[in-house]
Amino acid sequence: MSLRLENPGGVDVATQTITIAENLTPCTMSSIDVHPEPQTIAAGERATLSVTASSDTPISYQWIRGGYAVGSQAGHQTDQGQDRTFQTPDLDRTTQYWVQAFNPCGAAISTIATVNVIQTGGDSGSPSVAFSLTDRGGTSLVSQDRSDSTATGYVRIEPASGTMTPAGVAIFGLKQDGVLVTETSITATEPVLDGRIFVEVNGPVSTGLAIANPNDVDATVNFFFTDLSGVDYGSGTLTIGANEQTAKFLNEAPFSEGDSEIVGTLTFASSVPVSVMALRSLTNGRAEFISTTLPIVPLTASASDVMFIPLFAVGGGWTTDVILVNPTNTTIT
Repeated sequence: MSLRLENPGGVDVATQTITIAENLTPCTMSSIDVHPEPQTIAAGERATLSVTASSDTPISYQWIRGGYAVGSQAGHQTDQGQDRTFQTPDLDRTTQYWVQAFNPCGAAISTIATVNVIQTGGDSGSPSVAFSLTDRGGTSLVSQDRSDSTATGYVRIEPASGTMTPAGVAIFGLKQDGVLVTETSITATEPVLDGRIFVEVNGPVSTGLAIANPNDVDATVNFFFTDLSGVDYGSGTLTIGANEQTAKFLNEAPFSEGDSEIVGTLTFASSVPVSVMALRSLTNGRAEFISTTLPIVPLTASASDVMFIPLFAVGGGWTTDVILVNPTNTTIT
């Protein structure tokens, strides 16, 4: 075909013949098959990130530190190369990375991988992780996998001065023989002075209680049990040191002396606000420990409004156990 150029008066000023090739081979952009995954490291360590991409033509990679932006050119670009793995420098704060996989047809962009950096701060030596949430955003901070003994404790979420406290939830999972057998979640809540939980210790079913004292003074916690007929029994007291935590099953001291069956409620009252979590566990027929959390019911009378449970399931192997707890000292019908 030919291309003709005219001036404003309509007079030809140039003519150029253009040849269009036929049967051109389509160009396919590379694609990301496996995205880089979040990691958690100690301050001063390095993380190694990797990506898996596919293409019909050779691929080059551009690792970028920071978040996305218009044009996908946010943050600090690293050296471009052919290696699908990338080792960060020594990090002293939580940092985000992502990667572009180039071929002659364009670039595929990975998801963002957050490298969480745990720092030891304060005289207590407690590890800490800095967080930064964009507007309407969220983040996931995953603990390092440990093959040695189990470590437990509690989490304190502290926003920077003048900012809002984010909503939070901890999801902890248990592996047995390398297989994940249970997951359960704990919603971050404000400390309370008292509360009541449903209790069942009966054969494969058990109930545990974790209490964290985030104060700089000791917490004195009084408790008692109430059976299904409304009779109180088994009162006791425990002391939790300043900034310490305790977690016990309710058939263990100090809550009981190895009772084989407990069904009813446990009520507690603390001298200072404490963070409390209740756990219901079941050891199934394969000797797997399965758990779920139970709500801490405040000792205040609620208005007589209709409450809702948004899901139940029965049949096909499913059953539903609805648990009701009376937060008052009077009969509810």
